[in-house]
Amino acid sequence: MVDAVLQQIREIFAQLEIVFARVRAGDLQSLYTPEEWLNLAVTAAGFAVAGVLVGMVLGRKRRPRTSAEQAQPKKKKEAPPSDADREERARESYRTLLAGKRIPAADIEVRLAEFKHTFDSAKDRLQALGIDETAAAALFAQARNALQDGEYRRVVNLVCLAADKCAEESGDRQTAAQKCARTAIMARALAGDLEMSQIEYAAAAELFGQAAAATPEGDEDFLAAQLEKQGTAAYLAGDHKTALDAFERARAFLEGKLGPDHADVAAALNNLALAHYATDDLDAAEPLYARALKIDEAALGPDHPGIATDLGNLALLHQKRGEQAKAEPMFRRALEIVESAYDSKHPSVVKSMRNYSALLREMNRDAEADDLERRANNRSRAKKGGSEAKEAAQ
Repeated sequence: MVDAVLQQIREIFAQLEIVFARVRAGDLQSLYTPEEWLNLAVTAAGFAVAGVLVGMVLGRKRRPRTSAEQAQPKKKKEAPPSDADREERARESYRTLLAGKRIPAADIEVRLAEFKHTFDSAKDRLQALGIDETAAAALFAQARNALQDGEYRRVVNLVCLAADKCAEESGDRQTAAQKCARTAIMARALAGDLEMSQIEYAAAAELFGQAAAATPEGDEDFLAAQLEKQGTAAYLAGDHKTALDAFERARAFLEGKLGPDHADVAAALNNLALAHYATDDLDAAEPLYARALKIDEAALGPDHPGIATDLGNLALLHQKRGEQAKAEPMFRRALEIVESAYDSKHPSVVKSMRNYSALLREMNRDAEADDLERRANNRSRAKKGGSEAKEAAQ
């Protein structure tokens, strides 16, 4: 190949020598004949071809690497992040979300612990929803991937889109249509849980309401659960009317299925009473709180921590009415129960102390109030100090 290129170059130079010789001899006229113009064109083309051939030959020879290039190590292809790394990023993303919602720093760790359950449950539910429903399987898979990356708003959007797609899906067989409808309901319920974890209570209430409205007859357990979630979300969003309607429907379903003396009915009564309390309808709230207390005492026993919650609710109602004499023994008994049931630094113990202390101050029993407040503050500081020491050790 190289010899052929060199031969071509020699022939081109020979043609050029002839042209230059005629120019030196003054024989310019012959240069303007068609034959000479053709010779010149062939010569120029020959130069171009030779240049290309030389470039090809030289290009085949690899440029030797410099010492600096030889010393530089090859970059390794980065391995994809592990599931543990992704979940840690998801946790930090949620921490940032909570900070953006102005959640107090003392509450962030508690909410992070609660979110761990929501996160794990959401992964499993997305996996289950994406198995059989081909119309939205890809969307559920994308949502699960976004969840592991901490893209929580994108997760909700994808799940809601999948729910809409499933709801619109129709099949030739009735069973296929029922399966799509069920998938849509479960997806909306999941989206509601995710909105709750992101402190988007109004959006969560709407999604839980949609799931409840689409629940078919005969599935009272699921319906009651969605109504209770809707009521809780609406209450936290300040929509007390929606909360009252949802809690009342949930109570009716549970009481009809489980009977009037079941512990789940007591929880529903407490929720309903709380919604009435928030609207200052204390006359409606009091008998509901009292009935819940009676059911729990029979179902759980007199010293169960749940009894302390019932007593605290009823005591706060009497305090709000100005009935301190009725509230005082309830607060005292509630504190005795939680001190017996929990560690002294438990949040329920600190909360009961502060509630009782506030009532004692209203009753001009300042020395007792000061003592309880001091004890509550000491326990709170001890708990905070223990948390900080644990974080430092980690």
